[in-house]
Amino acid sequence: MNNKIRKLLLILACGLIVAFGVSIYYPPKIFSIPTSINLDGDSIDIKIKNFNVLHEVLGNKHWELRADNAQIDYDKGRITLTRVAVTLNHNANSKSQIFADSGVMNTVTKEIELAGHVKFIADADQLFHRSRSPKSPSQINPEPIGE
Repeated sequence: MNNKIRKLLLILACGLIVAFGVSIYYPPKIFSIPTSINLDGDSIDIKIKNFNVLHEVLGNKHWELRADNAQIDYDKGRITLTRVAVTLNHNANSKSQIFADSGVMNTVTKEIELAGHVKFIADADQLFHRSRSPKSPSQINPEPIGE
């Protein structure tokens, strides 16, 4: 019984040593964001491909902003976006989406101005759905108003 446990521990120790050696020999790839930085005198402009901003509150996604390209201009306080997609999550099963050719986001006020071909897509049932449940027959007043 003791020999079986010793063999198992020896195999486990050898496996850990091999795994450690492999992890040192093949280091993990570091995730990098495709960016380019342009220094123009006093201003700094940053260009980001596949721009994505996600706003969450207590683990629930409220909205998500995606763009193919984003150019950040610190002097003017704005972010210029191309091929913009905004997803608004109303509740667990309802969301609406806004698509645009381009847009400008003000970094101070956080306002987004969309331009070009702008399209809004929403589920009509969820968009116009009443949040309150209808009154039960016992709650409806059978007497006419004004008498």
